[in-house]
Amino acid sequence: MRHSWPPTGSIDSPSGNVMILAGQSVSFSGSGTDPDGAITAYSWSFPGGEPESSNVAMPGEVTYSTPGTFVATFTVSDDAGITDPTPPTRAIIVLPVPCLILCNPF
Repeated sequence: MRHSWPPTGSIDSPSGNVMILAGQSVSFSGSGTDPDGAITAYSWSFPGGEPESSNVAMPGEVTYSTPGTFVATFTVSDDAGITDPTPPTRAIIVLPVPCLILCNPF
């Protein structure tokens, strides 16, 4: 019986956690390696984002419209059906759009 090692996913962009304003976007891209096979599937989860998910390595722009902290997760699977046991994540901190207060000088 052949032992199969799990694949490893990597979030290439963004390189770390991100802080943005509501309505802004974050560009995502990822990659994966497998020590004894090939990567056959990619899965992104973007809670609070639009789109909410993707099944490609480089989904591009994800827009966050609601303030809060959201965790994006990237999972890769290999040709043996094994997924990364510790998928990488990025925290997306979405701040409310600041309000501009105009004072009446009169």
